[in-house]
Amino acid sequence: MVSEEMVSNLRGCAIREIGKFKLAGKIKPVKVYELLGRIEECDGTKKDACAIFAQALDAFRRRSWDEAIEKFSQVIEKFGEDSPSRFYVKLCEEYKQNPPDEQWDEVVRMDKK
Repeated sequence: MVSEEMVSNLRGCAIREIGKFKLAGKIKPVKVYELLGRIEECDGTKKDACAIFAQALDAFRRRSWDEAIEKFSQVIEKFGEDSPSRFYVKLCEEYKQNPPDEQWDEVVRMDKK
């Protein structure tokens, strides 16, 4: 996982956005990305899974919890074990039960170090 600042300095690497996170003890949220390897080494399955993950992240940001869960689950089916997708499935389930307030800014707050 790398920050947006680090991504701007990378060339030739395949990445996927994981989301915006506010880490414990930090003031500003950070957009986080996952390094997937060299662009030329990414196969069609990985590219498909990343496209679906982006759709899932969009649904998450729109508060479409069921759609997001469905898309994140599709990523797990295509990609195999995928920790970010599992994290978001669990978070979406929590948000379905206890929705964030109206001022929610799509930032995932990580309260523990």
